[in-house]
Amino acid sequence: MADLNQYNKARQEMIEARRQKAEGTIEPAAPTVYAKPQTVQKKLENFWYHYKWFVVAAVFLLVIVSISAAQLLGRTQYDVSIVIATQQPLQGLEEVFRPGLESIVDDYDQNGQKSVEIDAYQLGDAENAQMSTQLSQMNYEKLAARVSTRKDFIFILDDVGYDYLTGMGIEFEDLSAYSDSDNIKGDRCMLDGTKGGEMMNLEGTGDALYFCFVDFDTYTESLKNDESIVKAHENQEEYFKQLIAPAD
Repeated sequence: MADLNQYNKARQEMIEARRQKAEGTIEPAAPTVYAKPQTVQKKLENFWYHYKWFVVAAVFLLVIVSISAAQLLGRTQYDVSIVIATQQPLQGLEEVFRPGLESIVDDYDQNGQKSVEIDAYQLGDAENAQMSTQLSQMNYEKLAARVSTRKDFIFILDDVGYDYLTGMGIEFEDLSAYSDSDNIKGDRCMLDGTKGGEMMNLEGTGDALYFCFVDFDTYTESLKNDESIVKAHENQEEYFKQLIAPAD
């Protein structure tokens, strides 16, 4: 019954449509409306609405990359490095030592600048060293992290620094092959009376401070084949010879 009613309704609508067509009373179709071209401002607003978070993320990434690139380009390229590890308070005097030490270094990397990296750590018992326990512990941790790269060969030490580094497994070279000076005592070269001590204005320190040079022969084969480490060793060895030369 429902199908019959639908059929009659459809038939009636068809008859009515034919009548209207015959009488010309059918309403004309609505004209097609074309959207006007969007203005530049509207396009930008639409783009920002849909893609603003993508833009924000891209800008953030660009800023990070730019900062990293600037830091990399602005980083000083050092010809050699010297690590100071002593109970004596030499930490913080790096800039005082730098002019003299750089006056006798060669431009090993051929970049037109002569530069020496100096990294000093004050060690020892916090109370005796007159520093906080936290700072003392931090210095030990920073020194351990530094020497783990195995790219540092020149050290200025006292007995506290020497005992700590040798306790970590760092071995220093017998320096008798470098000089027959009275300053040489096994793997130590007393700072007093050397060119390096003179350039640092540390004359008169007696046996308290001394130069040491890491023994490259104790390195593993993989480290000996590392070009950056080999180059660092060659440059620092040449510079070390100048440091332990007799003072003028």
